[in-house]
This record gives sequence, C-alpha cells and structure tokens, in this order.
Amino acid sequence: MEAWILIGLVAMIFLLLTGATMFRKLGSLFIRVAIGMLFLFFLNTIGGFFDYRLPFNSLTIGTAAWLGVPWIIALVCADIFLF
Repeated sequence: MEAWILIGLVAMIFLLLTGATMFRKLGSLFIRVAIGMLFLFFLNTIGGFFDYRLPFNSLTIGTAAWLGVPWIIALVCADIFLF
C-alpha cells in the first residue's frame, strides 16, 4: 500500500515539474490546429465562388497546423497544377 502512495507522490511531483511545459506545448498545438482549420474554412468559403474546394480532412488540417499558411498555399498551387 505504501508503495502506491510513494509512486503517486513521485508522479504528482513529476507532473508539477514538467506539466507546465507539456500543457504549454499542447495548448500551442491546439491553437495551431484551430488557426489551420479557420484558414481552410475561409479558403473553401472564398474558393466556393471560384468553384474550388480543398479537402477538409486530417491531412490538410495537419499540414496547416504543422507547416503553416505558406504550405497551404503551396498545397493549393500543387492541387491546381497537378489535378
């Protein structure tokens, strides 16, 4: 029984020491995904006037979140010129 209490205390101390950076990185990821989703939404809304749609799936959202807006523009150019 005392071993579980000791393990719990060590885990709580570990989370207190490293939790701030972990939550900061996780929050940054959520913000980047939200910005990417908003950009794709507006791109599809404006692209609808020109009969253009970029798929709204996990690959394009991941690209928008990880690589940013310039790579979404590159994805649009590749989609237009290749397909």
